[in-house]
Amino acid sequence: MTVQDAQLECVKAEIRAEADLARARAPQPRRDPPPRRKTPSQADPVAADRERIEYGIAELVGPQYVAFVEQAYRAILKREADEAGRNAQIALLANGTSKAEILGNLRWSPEGRAAGTHIKGLLPRYLLAKIGRIPLLGYLADWAIAFAALPKLMRHQRATDTSIGAVALANRTTDARLDAARSELEGRLAAVAQDVSALQRAVQDLERRAGEIEPRARRLELRADALEDHARESDARHDAQLQRADRLAQRADELTHYVHTGNHWLVSVQRGMDEVERVAGDLRDRAERLAAAIVEPGDMRTDRAERHAAWARDVAMRVGAGRRVLDLGSGDGDWLDALARVGIDATGVEPVTALADQAAARGRTVAAGDPLDVLARSADGGIDAISLSAAALGGEPVRIAQVVVEASRALAPGGRVFLRCEAEPRRVAADMPDAARWRAWFEAGGFRFLDSLQDGPASLTVLARAAE
Repeated sequence: MTVQDAQLECVKAEIRAEADLARARAPQPRRDPPPRRKTPSQADPVAADRERIEYGIAELVGPQYVAFVEQAYRAILKREADEAGRNAQIALLANGTSKAEILGNLRWSPEGRAAGTHIKGLLPRYLLAKIGRIPLLGYLADWAIAFAALPKLMRHQRATDTSIGAVALANRTTDARLDAARSELEGRLAAVAQDVSALQRAVQDLERRAGEIEPRARRLELRADALEDHARESDARHDAQLQRADRLAQRADELTHYVHTGNHWLVSVQRGMDEVERVAGDLRDRAERLAAAIVEPGDMRTDRAERHAAWARDVAMRVGAGRRVLDLGSGDGDWLDALARVGIDATGVEPVTALADQAAARGRTVAAGDPLDVLARSADGGIDAISLSAAALGGEPVRIAQVVVEASRALAPGGRVFLRCEAEPRRVAADMPDAARWRAWFEAGGFRFLDSLQDGPASLTVLARAAE
């Protein structure tokens, strides 16, 4: 072996030693932990809920968005949500439908009734949600519930403030971690700088010891330059991370300000709407009391009494004794008096409280409330005949359609509907109802027209539900 070969082997050995030292100083790659085996409940999420039929409503309303819908399907219907069902429920959530109403729709659907899941506390919330869809009464109920929930909203506000404080604390913790990382990086950069200096000294020593291997020495210098570039890039990335952290902290402060501003605005709007609803309710109550206090002329009362007596005899002939009759829009009870005189003991519902009180004073069973709501709560096929006042229920197409649908559901097969269309000056909307329009809606809903008793502009239309 020549002198040049001996020097070359010596240089190779030093380069290998420097490479081994650099590898030892480099951070070790992170190894991912072995995958965890899934438990049976993780493999099949429905299995945990398949045998369970008792839930509290708080267990089901906690999750949000898609997780809420999927858990509701597993708990109530005992299956995973199909794509169409999931999309429909998510669309309801996006439109502002409450979670209690979605749970109630699933629970009392045909499939939910077959599953028989019992959810404590769901029924009253579901009924309140359905009441909220009824015009006027729903608005009043929603605002009453919102007013009762103010303390809870305040607690939620305080919890939100606490969460924002926690976010700020987390930001400070992140800043501390970034400072620690910067210090560690500076230490590593110092170590790299020392390594570079050591490499430079080694290169110089190699140049002194072996001038004939100058090309290899230049490559070592280029490597040292690359390390310096890498260090500068690391410095640049670190500076960029610090700038990003500052922007995030500034953004968090802005979001905190926006949250406080939004909450203040919402409280102001809520107070304004509460006042508007209160004034509107007071005005409507005053109008209904004034309308109920109207004194009808004697000849008008006599004509109506004679008309009701004739109509009541026709109702008694068609219904018979001992039948379950529900009267919607009973007024002050004069129609129920006429039915009682022919042996029909009907139960009535009247939306105007003053008129319901007058009917009760006459000894008639009349509840104050929305007739359509009472009809909607009636059992399927549980009523033999329905008597309704078109003037009391109003003439909006949506409301007429609801009456037709609920009457078809609540009436027994072949049950009768007696539609009274007559002027009632003691109501706020005192216009003569359109009998032809009501009849057309009932016939479109599957009812069969039987007869019509005319008394001038007033009429009693008799219709029958189709027998199954």
